[in-house]
Amino acid sequence: MELRERIGFFLNNLNIVQKLILYIVCIHFFPYIIDVVIYLFKIKFQSQSIFKWFYISADFTELIFKPWSIFTYGFFHNQNSFSHIFWNMFLFYYFGSIVLDLFGKKTLKHLFFSGIIVGGITYIISYNLFPVFSGIKSSMIGSSAGVSSIIFFLTFYSPNYKIRIFFFDLKLLYLAIFLFLYDIIQIPSGVRAQAVDKDGNLLDDFLFEEGSSSLHVLNSPSPAATASLAIGESIASKILN
Repeated sequence: MELRERIGFFLNNLNIVQKLILYIVCIHFFPYIIDVVIYLFKIKFQSQSIFKWFYISADFTELIFKPWSIFTYGFFHNQNSFSHIFWNMFLFYYFGSIVLDLFGKKTLKHLFFSGIIVGGITYIISYNLFPVFSGIKSSMIGSSAGVSSIIFFLTFYSPNYKIRIFFFDLKLLYLAIFLFLYDIIQIPSGVRAQAVDKDGNLLDDFLFEEGSSSLHVLNSPSPAATASLAIGESIASKILN
């Protein structure tokens, strides 16, 4: 059997939950591949300039040029946090499989996709309604809304359904309440942000701008970076070399 046939056979034997997880994971790692190619060929290009078109923005002046992002944002995850995609996919596989067994593929797809869209609408309304978010340039990614819709649907259907967590059983109702409260109590803890350039591309920490006789360290996270001797040594070596 040829490799192409084996891949086709493998994909055909996946259920809808497994296929969605595979697609999302592939999308997550695709920017890494692009960045490697850009690095190896010294291409002056940032992959984020492409992928940002799939991230949902709360700014209507940006959203109007990418209306599809109200759906596509749910297939991208934070590149700097493996836990973001891991826990979303873990919960989606566990609870999505239950919904698939009980209600079928059609219900699962409706729940997941509609959850992503409703989550996007809620995000847009919240960032334009509450004064605390005023003036903040923000975008959102992640399939949490789609996964949450599946969990809450199961909770309403069977709140006393028990799941096994390590050495004890937990009712689904209690898990849903915990996840809901966990999201709510994180709101006052602050808004996670990342610097962007004039074109709206996300900037990694430690942006270096070199002059003829100077080195400027921009976008430096503090106080962790400013207190690190190892980072200081790395910056000093750039100047000396």
